[in-house]
Amino acid sequence: MTSANDPAGGGGTSVAEVEIREAIERQDLPKLRSLGAKHGFLTKPLRQRAWPILLRCTEYKLPTDKEYAAMATTYEHQIRLDVNRSFVHFTDQLEDLVAMQPPLPHSSPSSPGGGFGAEEDDLFVPPAGAGAPPPPRPDAPPPSRRDLLKLRGKAMLQRMLVRLVSRYPFLHYYQGLHDICTILLLVLGERMGTCAAEVLALYYLRDAMHKSLEPVMQQMRVVLPLIKMESKPIYTLLEECELHPYFCLSWVIGWFSHDLTSFDAVCRLFDFFLCSNPVMPVYLSAAIVLRQHDDLMDLDRDFALVHSFLSKVPRDPDAVDGWIHDAARLYYRYPLDTVAGMTGWRFDPGCAAVRFDRDFPGTFKRLPLAPSEIEDLMHSGAALQPAATGTGDGDDGIYAFKPLPITKRMGRAYVPVEGDAPALILITAVAIGVLSMSIGILQRGGGGAADAAAAAQGIDVLGRVLVLLLRS
Repeated sequence: MTSANDPAGGGGTSVAEVEIREAIERQDLPKLRSLGAKHGFLTKPLRQRAWPILLRCTEYKLPTDKEYAAMATTYEHQIRLDVNRSFVHFTDQLEDLVAMQPPLPHSSPSSPGGGFGAEEDDLFVPPAGAGAPPPPRPDAPPPSRRDLLKLRGKAMLQRMLVRLVSRYPFLHYYQGLHDICTILLLVLGERMGTCAAEVLALYYLRDAMHKSLEPVMQQMRVVLPLIKMESKPIYTLLEECELHPYFCLSWVIGWFSHDLTSFDAVCRLFDFFLCSNPVMPVYLSAAIVLRQHDDLMDLDRDFALVHSFLSKVPRDPDAVDGWIHDAARLYYRYPLDTVAGMTGWRFDPGCAAVRFDRDFPGTFKRLPLAPSEIEDLMHSGAALQPAATGTGDGDDGIYAFKPLPITKRMGRAYVPVEGDAPALILITAVAIGVLSMSIGILQRGGGGAADAAAAAQGIDVLGRVLVLLLRS
């Protein structure tokens, strides 16, 4: 995998890099989406140009200190707690982050380290009270440069998150959002990263930003039918252990940025997710589970053991491209409407995963949906509900899929499920009957108007019988 910081993409200009640069110059949004999903944007400098185009971030003005001080959110305490725990990983990217930022007002241009001055230790001073770190001991050694860089990064991350949830109060902060915003900050800097965070929250992450995580947890159930269609042994294992797919919650709501320690691997996944439907992290989660078939088959049928195994993302950066390939194949083979037909579930028409192409079009010829309209959509319902004819959406039925009638599932994305065989045999028999009647008419030279009318009546009767049987 190409290093995120390698401006040359590994020592030379590859064909992929040339294609990316050309798409960036042309502002070709569909091409960028295709390239980002296929092989990613290769390096941080290319991502700094491609991501803002994908997210339609152009001009963006950060609030002044006075404006920021006036912002208020009930989530500020939780945000501060999460920010204080940030930058455990990826600290090697902080030097680049500071270099992207303008010097602080109290710093001199000659200060070492790109604008740090004598007052470096007051760059991030949380208010007193719950959530604030304890004050340094009088005899404590001065902070290291690494500590100062982390303080600067945390100050930026705090501002990003407070700005987001205060500007859009209908979006509710959740733990894991700070991990995503950390990656945006490290790649794009504070100004463009803040714009990117707002766009992601509105059009990609909003199903996780209701008053609870229940909507996105419902969407995570999609993992089960995907696994059932691809690997009956793994599905049987999960069913016998009565294991729900919530082991991958942090993967989905944090875009794997909390679970992977390789910055290159996380950036490659962000390339893919930014170019895909918002539900794609769920499909990638299913792909990871399916790739662990052999290891899973060696485990005992024990809930705690299987859950513990699956809750850990494999730490192999080189496997990321394989995960992406598999997730893209799963999404093409089993899009959301197919999953709905296979299970009897229905997705709320207002959720981001269903409305993505309408709310955030893949062309600059159409504008994204206005935030005020997104607020209305978020108040309209849950993200996943049982079919109208179902008995409920309790956890007891998580493995009890109730496919819709085959007549409602036929089409480009049709996937056979258990119980379809009789209907498919009937369809084949009727088709053969219609074809035989047509051939008979042709062999008789048309047979006149009476024969044609009789044949048409016979075909109509066969069709009516077919429809009645399929609906029964």
